[in-house]
Formats: sequence, structure tokens, C-alpha cells
Amino acid sequence: MPENSDDGGVSRDHILDAAVQVFAEKGYHAARMDDVVATSGLSKGAVYWHFKSKDGLLTAVLRRLLSGELGKLKRVPLENGSVADGLLAFVRQLTDGLERIAVLRPLMLDFYAMAARRDWVRRLVHESYAEYRAALGEIVAEGIARGEFRPVPVAQTAVALTALFEGVTLMRVVDPDAMELERDADFSFRLILDGLRAPAAHREVAPD
Repeated sequence: MPENSDDGGVSRDHILDAAVQVFAEKGYHAARMDDVVATSGLSKGAVYWHFKSKDGLLTAVLRRLLSGELGKLKRVPLENGSVADGLLAFVRQLTDGLERIAVLRPLMLDFYAMAARRDWVRRLVHESYAEYRAALGEIVAEGIARGEFRPVPVAQTAVALTALFEGVTLMRVVDPDAMELERDADFSFRLILDGLRAPAAHREVAPD
């Protein structure tokens, strides 16, 4: 459920920070709006003016998280010498971000489970994936135009990259001991990028 929007960005972000803390400590299902009010230190009226429900809070928390990562992804081709190096730099930012939000792992599991049962969560996932695929598609297309990448199907490649992003994230959440995040994520994406590179730009994946 969408939240109210206005120019009170500071208090809104403060409420979202409080919600993150409560959801991480109690889990989404056990958390109550009153817990968020108490943690925020604001009045109940102030919190409810911005967010009418716990679902609205969760939507806003996830949108804030996803929009930050999407913004970094959209800058990939502009801030780096090559498209491939830019994507690897983004992967490293992504893995750093996953470590910083380790406290949210229980909430992320709740979110994945809710996506199978609640239409509004499924719509949020659909919209987020569509934005990621579009941004990745533009990056792949630029890599092809520069001659860095082979002329692969752009949309399908964007799906594969999105799936790898999500797979790394989910694996880190459900089985954190199975991988060394920075090393294994970097290696996984290098495998994909080596398959994308045009013959003249091909480089072997470094051994473990």
C-alpha cells in the first residue's frame, strides 16, 4: 500500500530508519505500527500521516533500498572506462551493500515469502525487476555498440544478469556460510562477462 508523499523528507526517512530497526529486531509479521512509533520517537499522528499501514512502511523501505541500487546501476557506463569494468564495480558495490544491511536478512526472507502470497508484494517485485532489466539492457546494448560484447540478445542477457543478482542476494540470505560473498560474487559475474565479451576483448577468468 503506497504511503503519503509530501516535502517532509527528513521525518519520513527517520520513520523508515525506525521501521528497519523494528522489522530487523522483531520480524515483519510480529512488528506493530506502535513499535515503529515508539522507536521513531515521533507522535503516532506524525507516523500515520506518512504511512497508513505496516504494508506501506515495508513498501517504502524496499523502494528506498532498490532505488539506491538502481541509481548506482544506471551510472555504470558513465563512471568507468569499460562497460564490463563498470558492471564489476557495481557488483562490488552490491556485495558491500549486502554486508551493510546484514541486519535485514530476516526481513528479506519475509519479503520473498510474501511475494508468493500477496499481490501487492508481487507487483512491487515485478516493477523492480522490470526496472533492473531495463537498466541492464541499456548497459548490455552499450557494450555491444562499443564492440566490447558479442551481439547477444539484449533482453535475455538482462534477464540472466538480473537472475544472477537475485541469486547471489538470496543465497547470502538463506545460506550465508556457503559463500565468501565478495570473492564468489565477483567470480560468478566474471564468468558471465567472459561469455559476453567479443573475441578481441576476451580475457580468461583468473583461477581461484
